[in-house]
Amino acid sequence: PALGYASDIPSGVYLYWKTIKARRDYAWFAAHLPPGTSPGSVLEVGCSEGLLLSIFRQHGWQVLGIEPTHSYATYAQTRFQISVINTLFEDANLNGQWFDVVISLETVEHAKDPRAFLRAMRDLLKPQGILFISVPCVFIPKGDAASFLGSHHLSLFTLDSLRLILAQAGLRTMTLDA
Repeated sequence: PALGYASDIPSGVYLYWKTIKARRDYAWFAAHLPPGTSPGSVLEVGCSEGLLLSIFRQHGWQVLGIEPTHSYATYAQTRFQISVINTLFEDANLNGQWFDVVISLETVEHAKDPRAFLRAMRDLLKPQGILFISVPCVFIPKGDAASFLGSHHLSLFTLDSLRLILAQAGLRTMTLDA
């Protein structure tokens, strides 16, 4: 199967549930942006099929995605006409672009060096830019523990270890919840 996905192409059932999740994620992000924030530029690292970016674009944001899985990057490009760089984040050439918002949902735990991964995302932020990340919590595994621990996760986090690595990457934590 595709990198980190159950299949090489997004199925109808997968897209149904991911659409619901993308709408919830966007509502959460919008509620956590500073008051008066106007739409600007957003980069999603690991944009998958592009659903979340498509919602951001519907709300006036300029969007760009990075997705290493070719079939998912192609789906985002053809279905939503989203610009997607089809490579690993560490290999992406962003030509000095800066973003108002960088999003990384369930990707940091896959990085060989999560601290460097976080620093690289921090370096893409405009002054006052915001990085939104989510990682699975080691104390709240998704599915059974054996598959969670045996997955493609190279790092596992608790709230305390996440807070520490964010600080080491030069990031200030605004909201952290399990």
